[in-house]
Amino acid sequence: MKRFAWLIRIEAMVCLGLALIAFALPEILIRLLSQAPVGSLVAWMDVVVLVRTAGWGLLCLTGWHWAVSMVVNRPDAVAWTAAVYRVAFGWVRWSFLAKATGWIAIFGWLDLGLATLTVYTLLQAQCAGPSNHTTVASARSKKLKRNLLVVCAIVFTVFGFGSWWYLLGSRPETSFTSDEEHFKYAPLMKPEIPGIPLYIFEALPETFPDKLPGGWASLGFIIEADHTTPVGFAHQSTAFPSLSPNCALCHSSTYRIAPDAPTQFVSGAPAESLDFHGFLNFLFESVTDPRFTDGSLLAKIKARHSLSGFETATYSQILIPGMAEGIKIIRQDFAWIGRQPTAGPGRQDAGTLLKYNMLRMPYDGTIATSDFRPIWNQKAGYSLFHRWSGGGVLLQQENLLAAAMFNMLQPSFMHEKNFSRMTNYFASLQPPKYPLPILKSLLPRGETVFKTSCANCHQPGSARYNTITPLAEIGTDGEYLAASTRFFLDALMAINDPPFLFNQQQRSNGYLNSSLEGIWLRGPYLHNGSVPTISDLLEPPTRRPGTYLRGGNVLDTHQLGFRTGIGAPNQPFEFDTRLRGNSNGGHNYGVDLPAADKQALIEFLKTL
Repeated sequence: MKRFAWLIRIEAMVCLGLALIAFALPEILIRLLSQAPVGSLVAWMDVVVLVRTAGWGLLCLTGWHWAVSMVVNRPDAVAWTAAVYRVAFGWVRWSFLAKATGWIAIFGWLDLGLATLTVYTLLQAQCAGPSNHTTVASARSKKLKRNLLVVCAIVFTVFGFGSWWYLLGSRPETSFTSDEEHFKYAPLMKPEIPGIPLYIFEALPETFPDKLPGGWASLGFIIEADHTTPVGFAHQSTAFPSLSPNCALCHSSTYRIAPDAPTQFVSGAPAESLDFHGFLNFLFESVTDPRFTDGSLLAKIKARHSLSGFETATYSQILIPGMAEGIKIIRQDFAWIGRQPTAGPGRQDAGTLLKYNMLRMPYDGTIATSDFRPIWNQKAGYSLFHRWSGGGVLLQQENLLAAAMFNMLQPSFMHEKNFSRMTNYFASLQPPKYPLPILKSLLPRGETVFKTSCANCHQPGSARYNTITPLAEIGTDGEYLAASTRFFLDALMAINDPPFLFNQQQRSNGYLNSSLEGIWLRGPYLHNGSVPTISDLLEPPTRRPGTYLRGGNVLDTHQLGFRTGIGAPNQPFEFDTRLRGNSNGGHNYGVDLPAADKQALIEFLKTL
């Protein structure tokens, strides 16, 4: 029995050491296990939650193991209960760790082996004969202790397995009959991967109305009437309700034909109102506010949902603190946002996000802030999907690169079936038709102007279509190109974790000539969104607006684009072209056309 006692004490010390690491140094584990930007928004919080869960569980195991080691020579019921409990927890930990990839799975098998050795040692001791304490104990005392141990074993087992099921279990996936609904709400990550806790997400705007006065809509999130969560946030099928972002977050849009007109939803269009960096900054500010962890957030959750005592303890001790710790770590890696001009709605710096957050490259001070791009009609050609500079060569790799941001470059986390259905949807998704009457009398003249002034670069099948116009010729802002360094492309092409292969990359010296289909819904214009309307783009750079208000979704039917300063759900964002990366210069094509030709061209562009 002494050998059994010492094994149990060794396990107690191991559990205590791991528990201290889990509570005191979670960042080390997170840095080790996570490496993606947008994916880390979910994954880092998940890791912290798991670390905290493991910490509490390990503390319980420490106390239990140590107590058992002190009484193994007491009634047989104690020793056997300890053995059963040890096997149960060994099996639970093995079942979780064995699913992991790489070297992490080894720990699951080592743990199961240690449990087997512990129980084997106990069996050897029991076969040697009963202990003195057992022979002298009264029948009444033995029965009382046995009953207490049975009750404790049941409580611990129910609590342990309950926690395991609630935090690591899964529910049946939601199926979508419509490809569009699947695009908007299906997860890119496998069902067993937890996401952002849904109840916390719902309660954040109510807990911090001073930071988010218009709710999630003030960040440009699209919330449909029959849904409570925004488009682009998918429900994970974990045991506790959770969300994860998908493609629709950045590639869905809305428009109105007038300020008082109903809002129309469009799949695949650039998210012109989404303030992604604003979303991150809101989270970063919220976790430093005492209301996040002082019970205020939990109170808002309980006002919405009836939580059991077990659920209340889980949210107060694990999920809310875990999310707070995870976001604080995310904030450190997104510190570069504060070093650059504010992106505002409809834009993000995907280049820096890829380099600094996902590839873990040193921050180099470059700026690659650009507008979101449409993803419709992919089967017609690659021109819309190779980034603004044409950096990618294969469409499949470009789609996978976008998906990798949500999946930490971990293929084992990726929901390949859902991803495949989405990309098939993109292949046939068509841009919407212009929703208002077009001056048909101007179309013949407009078509002629298009053929002479625009078609050579933007008409499929023409000489320069789907090719690169050098920066020296086009003259638009060059910061985006400068951010695609050879060091960055080499790091991207070095990834070799099928299906995540990005070996078909090229460094560009200019911007891609792409199709103009759906151009009426793709404003503001140029790669950095520096020109509000097509009418402004047809003016010389000195006559284009130096500043303008963006973020609204009301169409500008005369100038083609969105009306500036109107229709934004929150305070419209002031775009300043004098800031780095925001230049509205270049693309001087058509600036010398007569006013009548410009208006005719605008009418024709509405038909594309």
